[in-house]
Amino acid sequence: IGAKVQLFAAGETQVRQLQPVSGYLASNDPVLHFGLGKHANIDRLVVRWPAGHTQELTSLRAGNLYEITEPIDDLQRRPEDTDSAQPNANTPLLRPHDLGTRIIHREVEFDDFARQPLLPNKLSQLGPSMAWGDIDGDGDDDLFLGQGAGWPGMIYTRTADGRFNASPQNAFTDHSASEDMGAVFFDVDGDNDLDLYVASGGNEFEAGDPQLRDRLYLNDGSGHFALAPENAHPQLNGSNGTVAAADFDRDGDIDLFVGGRLVPGAYPTAPTSHILRNDAGQLVDVTASVASALHLAGMVTDAVWSDFNGDGAIDLLTAHEWGPVRVWKNENGTLQPQVVDEMAQRSGWWNGIASGDFDHDGDIDYVTTNWGENTKYHASTAHPTRLYYGDFDGSGKRRLIEAEFENDTLFPMRGRSCSSRAMPFVSEKFDSFRAFATASLEEIYTPKCLDEAIRFEATTLVSGIWLNDSTKQISQFRFQTLPKIVQVSPGFGAVVSDLNGDGHLDICIAQNFYQPQWETGRMDGGLGCMLLGNGDGTFAPAIAEASGLIVPADATDIVTTDLNADGTPDLLVAVNDGELLSFVNQSSARQFISVELQGLRGNRSGVGAKLTAVSSSGATTSQEVTATRTSFGNPQQDPIQSIRVRWPDGASSNADVSSNQVTIAHPNLTSDPQRLAKSHADRKSDDAKQFAEAQATTGTRLAAVGDRDQAIVHYRHAFLADPTNTNALTRLGDASVDASEFRDADWYYEQALAIQP
Repeated sequence: IGAKVQLFAAGETQVRQLQPVSGYLASNDPVLHFGLGKHANIDRLVVRWPAGHTQELTSLRAGNLYEITEPIDDLQRRPEDTDSAQPNANTPLLRPHDLGTRIIHREVEFDDFARQPLLPNKLSQLGPSMAWGDIDGDGDDDLFLGQGAGWPGMIYTRTADGRFNASPQNAFTDHSASEDMGAVFFDVDGDNDLDLYVASGGNEFEAGDPQLRDRLYLNDGSGHFALAPENAHPQLNGSNGTVAAADFDRDGDIDLFVGGRLVPGAYPTAPTSHILRNDAGQLVDVTASVASALHLAGMVTDAVWSDFNGDGAIDLLTAHEWGPVRVWKNENGTLQPQVVDEMAQRSGWWNGIASGDFDHDGDIDYVTTNWGENTKYHASTAHPTRLYYGDFDGSGKRRLIEAEFENDTLFPMRGRSCSSRAMPFVSEKFDSFRAFATASLEEIYTPKCLDEAIRFEATTLVSGIWLNDSTKQISQFRFQTLPKIVQVSPGFGAVVSDLNGDGHLDICIAQNFYQPQWETGRMDGGLGCMLLGNGDGTFAPAIAEASGLIVPADATDIVTTDLNADGTPDLLVAVNDGELLSFVNQSSARQFISVELQGLRGNRSGVGAKLTAVSSSGATTSQEVTATRTSFGNPQQDPIQSIRVRWPDGASSNADVSSNQVTIAHPNLTSDPQRLAKSHADRKSDDAKQFAEAQATTGTRLAAVGDRDQAIVHYRHAFLADPTNTNALTRLGDASVDASEFRDADWYYEQALAIQP
């Protein structure tokens, strides 16, 4: 159903599409008839299947019934593949995996529409998100799954066989009333274990409510968490969404971007977003000084730290609802908005963003998910879908009006009944449904009210990729729409990885949305999408039977991890108010390289580093590190020879590949092979000394160029990490003298002299 067939005969063309529905509750046979007149032969018959691929038949005779079978194997096969890396109908690429326990996200029902009667979609059920990291030091990644308001977030620790055990945390129970949204594991205090930041969000609370306060939990090193002191981070109490982690100021520790998702009860008012800089284990809100334009940039749905222009500094890309995808260039530690015409012209309801080198040209490209084309909403540059937010009845209350063009005239998208319940004047002004249905938007609400309202527009609703043509001086991207199967349902979380081992990055997308307003009905046409990369920036959709990715649920987030320790990338999919779904990779290729970085203290996993795999032919594939391990496909016909690393602080490494497990240490990290045999406490002590030395060196460099304040910050980092670092002690003594704090200066100097007379 939905297949389109083109028939070519004697220079003439006929086109039919298989849509057997005929009238109300009626259906025809699923057969397409073509009348050929006097022509006895069909020159060519082209079938375009709903999955997006085409099939061609030639030299057919008229007067016959042809049964055409969709070529599943041909769909997945690429001419350049010589090994059987592609999924097929007999052996799906993925298979469901038993996690050992049911991991479930739960919601408590909340009526968003009582709060804002004409709200397009519920905003209280946008979770969950997942956070991954090795929280207990046993070498494998563990899971945090956020919960809806009324339920505590949950930690699940992983065992060697890929199963999970629940690890209840008292600290989370204390905040069960909050709605968990974005979450990330990172080492905030430099003690070599992963702490946890959780953004609080949702639409259930009033703006400024204590339940909207974000939370920072500190790890004791064994996977048990306690709430951090209040002064350890700013008390953000907006309704936040995504959280992204990276070392944007290149000082060796991890900083955060916290995206404002909404203002409760005042959709679509712009919330506040924040840059939290890590200063010696304390998160400080520096948005006003380093990214002032970001503060009220709009409703942020997702974000990724990424070096889009290859200058070595980590930039920020943000996806927005009722807005474009935005690029924030890192210029000496400040984030400056970039004017990217192609992005500015494509305002949408963007939901997710992920990065990877899709065309093997060495720079990072991006995939962004959107609402799709299989809904009642339609948008274009000439005729965007619109949303007005204003006082239309003189009551002093702001209301929402959705509008869409029919030809060149704007009409409301909501009906007379619901509009009248929100604004009674509508039924008084239009005493019949016919009168309301034929009235334009201006005739109903008047041009004056519409002009005074805040207007939002979306010009594109398709999901797609942004191929990167940027240089260090110019920010430039080309948009490419993803195949039709992606557009059948709203897309949310996206993940990039080479899943079939052919050397090209693939994309998987979580789909569906079950919480629109009642007149629309839930949008559930997707099963989740797997798109196999061709290596040139194009993608071929893998049908569900061949991919094995079948998620008929309200999926919100998707991640890769190695569930069964076999070296291949597996998938986990988070479902709103449902059970987490997991899939293990059973690619017949079994050819993957797993790369693990050993970074410096404060960023042990090397988050933000750029990895480039170099094959025997010289071809490259680049990815950016967002988790403990990063995998690359390693095809037999062009195997990977080496891995290049550009670290977040600008350092570089290169490692030859001799096995399917590659570990690369930062060049400033002691590579003593006996280090791994030391106790956890001894390793932490070594790490502290190395981190302190690096911080002190950075402080000296900053002091030499006159940046005294930042130099002192780094000396304090060094002192807190290693109180025996004489360089830091001496410099802090000098700073105390400059500040006329002579008692402090004496103490610092005495400590330094006691260590090194």
